[in-house]
Amino acid sequence: MTPQNAQGFRKSGQDETSITLQWNKVNNNVSFVLQFNGTETNIRAPDGDGAVTHTVSSLTAGTKYTFTLFYVFENVRSSGVSITAASAPQNTEGFGSSRQDETSITLQWNKVNNNVSFVLQFNGTETYIMAPDGDGAVTHTVSSLTAGTKYTFTLFSVFESVRSSGLQLTAVTAPINTESFRPSAQNETSITLQWNKVNNNVSFVLQFNGTETNISAPDGDGAVTHTVSSLTAGTKYTFTLFSVFESIRSSGRQLTAVTAPSYLSDLLHEYAPSHTLRWTASHPHVTPQYLGFPSLQLLSTQALELSSECIKLQTVSTR
Repeated sequence: MTPQNAQGFRKSGQDETSITLQWNKVNNNVSFVLQFNGTETNIRAPDGDGAVTHTVSSLTAGTKYTFTLFYVFENVRSSGVSITAASAPQNTEGFGSSRQDETSITLQWNKVNNNVSFVLQFNGTETYIMAPDGDGAVTHTVSSLTAGTKYTFTLFSVFESVRSSGLQLTAVTAPINTESFRPSAQNETSITLQWNKVNNNVSFVLQFNGTETNISAPDGDGAVTHTVSSLTAGTKYTFTLFSVFESIRSSGRQLTAVTAPSYLSDLLHEYAPSHTLRWTASHPHVTPQYLGFPSLQLLSTQALELSSECIKLQTVSTR
């Protein structure tokens, strides 16, 4: 008498190198034969009730296999039942962030082959991504994100609806630029800059004259101040300020500010043949500004004819 075919024959699990099969037990007198890839495996009926499980190992990742199961009683086989099952694909390589701005992160990873697609998980959502034609990396941009925020992404390779174990990546969006970036004070050798604090997690990088200075966010509320010293009097400087979150910089804000000019030195009041004031300028772009004396005559860049014996002078930069 030919035994009946197996019932409940199905795949119950898989990884990259194995597939676990499961089917219903008939009784203690019926054993099984599993055929695949030209081989046969004899499987005894287990003691007790419940399903029969068998794991086929040493398989190739991302590969489809056909299995045929026979019930056997007194050396007589059933007609057999076949199923097709796939091993899990391997995880992709090179999974990382390639760029970001305040509202988006672009992810990149290596293509596996034309038969493997991908699922990207983040924030409780899943996005299905087809394998692109041709060689080269796969790129995907996640948008509508919040500035200066850390996100966790999980990427699965998918073959025949079977997922790989998955790779996880943490990436961040760029922080917003700070506001109210301005000079708050200056003298001949320094400029004090001021800007609004973003939050306790955002620090700053100040660029000028080919140098960079890292500036931590201060405790408490209020503006951030930083003094740049050892500067040259009467000189214009360009500063660029970046907000920084998790080593990612904002697009940056730029500011131009000047140091105060030097005062005049070596003043000499000559009385003959007329009242003349002479001086030495410590910087080529510094000239006097004479206030309240419209009749003054500028004789040269370093001499001024006076119409009275006293005059108030202040210096200005002409740069």
